[in-house]
Amino acid sequence: MVDVPVGAIDADDPNNPIEEPYQLFFPPVKMTTSGSEVRSTTPLTSMLWNEMKLKLDVEDNAMSSCADLKLAIQLQGITDNSIQELENGVASRNNVSVKQLYSDFIKEDDTEVKALTQKLMPVIKQSYRESKMLRQENPAAEEAYVSYIVRSEEDTNGEQNDQWYKVQVTKSDSKVETRAYEVTSELVDPKLLEHLVTYTAENSDLSYTREYGLRRETQGNQESIENLSFNCSIKETIEESHWIDANLWLTYVVTNQSGTEKESEMDDCLKNDFARDDYEQNIEVMAINSSQDQGTVITGHRFTFDQDTTPYDQWADLNRNLDNVGGNLLGSFSHIDIDFGEEQGYGSLSWVRSKAEFSQDESPQVLTIKYSDGTWFKETDYDDGNTVYECSESGSGQWNVCGYQLAFTNKYKVLNDTRLPVFKALAASWQQ
Repeated sequence: MVDVPVGAIDADDPNNPIEEPYQLFFPPVKMTTSGSEVRSTTPLTSMLWNEMKLKLDVEDNAMSSCADLKLAIQLQGITDNSIQELENGVASRNNVSVKQLYSDFIKEDDTEVKALTQKLMPVIKQSYRESKMLRQENPAAEEAYVSYIVRSEEDTNGEQNDQWYKVQVTKSDSKVETRAYEVTSELVDPKLLEHLVTYTAENSDLSYTREYGLRRETQGNQESIENLSFNCSIKETIEESHWIDANLWLTYVVTNQSGTEKESEMDDCLKNDFARDDYEQNIEVMAINSSQDQGTVITGHRFTFDQDTTPYDQWADLNRNLDNVGGNLLGSFSHIDIDFGEEQGYGSLSWVRSKAEFSQDESPQVLTIKYSDGTWFKETDYDDGNTVYECSESGSGQWNVCGYQLAFTNKYKVLNDTRLPVFKALAASWQQ
């Protein structure tokens, strides 16, 4: 991180000293994919790091745990997996190469990147100003900052999106508060899209997250944002992991999503109780089975219930301090078969089973997914960065290239781009 104070000289404009302070960021050397040391700190590296920080703080906290080793492996997996995706995204949106993100564009007289960085400087300065104000307003917060980002195509249903968004984050003790706004191209007139308040807790077995979400009804709605109402929902996530033997690691995750209520303020949303008469429950079981002979096989299964079909309602609507918890997830779900070939649904409304296979050599990683309705999908990732998506009606018949489907998105995959790198890193540590 580089602090640029008032009066500093910008080599790009040496005759006009800096009149307004700001900060520039770049990822640590080990987090870049170029293999060389980062020497140039630019607005582009700052935009990249802003997105990385948000991903670490907000998006990828679903696997948080009290275990320091597990957390370290998780962060390693997240950063190693995410940095290339983020580099490609920032470079693509700004119509430059990944190499140009880190270039000394002044020395190289790269007029294209120079013009782009001048365009991004108002964003950098605005983030700095607002982060400073937010820290002053929240002196007790462990962390408080504002970032301006462009959402990914996956966040916008696959559509190319040049819309700027403002994301404001404050973290204090066991609470994280996030607000996301849509802003104009001049970064003004923010309109609140969503407001999330998340509480975390843990005991000797479980980690627990309870999220209150206030969101605009934007899906399929062409009205102006300020005319759209808010929905309030409550989501809780319970997670637990166990070593079963030297080669088997199990992770259980229960996610409960309550029905929505119309609210206009977060204070009103926080007063709502979890709707036990209207909720969806997902039970996920993930396993790492590793051996020197067969490589590593990782399986991940999800079973979806509602309030009428779940036999596990004791795992819904837990107290935030976990004082109403009896037992653990292993005791409740050890009967679920982790074999990919199994097709029992355990009374669920629907299920999905997935299997990731890979070796320590340069063979491709293959993720196979099958749904309870009989559809199958296969995602093959090659070392050269290419990915092939295939579909089948049975899994045992013909596979056809089918292009990118919803089944391949992070939102729908059990072994998604957050979890799978964590499990792979853990499996690799066994073989060292």
